[in-house]
Amino acid sequence: MKTMVQYFLMLMSLIIASYLVNTATAADKSEVLYLTFDDDKPKDLSPNKTPLANILKRAKLVKGVVGKAWLFDNNTAVLIDHQTFNTAFQESTFSVWLKEPGKEGILYEEGGGTNGYAVTLVGGKVEFATRDSGNQTTIKARYPFDGKWHVVITVFDQGTMQLYIDGALEKEESRVAGIGGHGNEMGIGQVNGGSAGGVAPKFTGVMDEFRITRRARTEKEIQEMIKDLLPVTPKSRLTTVWARIRSS
Repeated sequence: MKTMVQYFLMLMSLIIASYLVNTATAADKSEVLYLTFDDDKPKDLSPNKTPLANILKRAKLVKGVVGKAWLFDNNTAVLIDHQTFNTAFQESTFSVWLKEPGKEGILYEEGGGTNGYAVTLVGGKVEFATRDSGNQTTIKARYPFDGKWHVVITVFDQGTMQLYIDGALEKEESRVAGIGGHGNEMGIGQVNGGSAGGVAPKFTGVMDEFRITRRARTEKEIQEMIKDLLPVTPKSRLTTVWARIRSS
């Protein structure tokens, strides 16, 4: 009996390990940038494998929402010059986890004064701006400055802009033009291509789990993405995995 129990436990361990590996490697092909900020030499873990053109002053590593995170100061930024971020698009989703940010600063921007996409902090509010042929549309939501982790998510979907804070839809705007091709570079933490609509301050604070996907994630996907990153105990994680295996 003991041998049968041991065999069963070993078999279940192999099934769970295989499930976790397959889940982790089932990459979203539309994801074009994924930075975990788990070390001071970040690599793009998305299928795009985007080369990071320049890192201005490597950041101090601190505890993240998952693993480690980057503490940005006035001299920390990641600059990217890659064709992926010059191409026109009709759908895109951006997400990043923040802790103790300053009230002014650049989270992410690509493009320039004619065509572009930017997410910034201005006067304590998150501002999501798109620009096509010089026509800019901006939506805003107040950021909760309470010293805790919060996730900012923006979705651009065939002419509709959405701004989420911690999974809650705060603002939405429709009838917006698509984002045309743009030759300017992309910046994380500071202006690089000039699409931030005059917002100049560099980002200060902690940043983790930075993602850009060239498709519009649904509200259900957004909730699942947040849930997957929330801390859970090994026991509850095992229960969740086992439930998924049984449902499969």
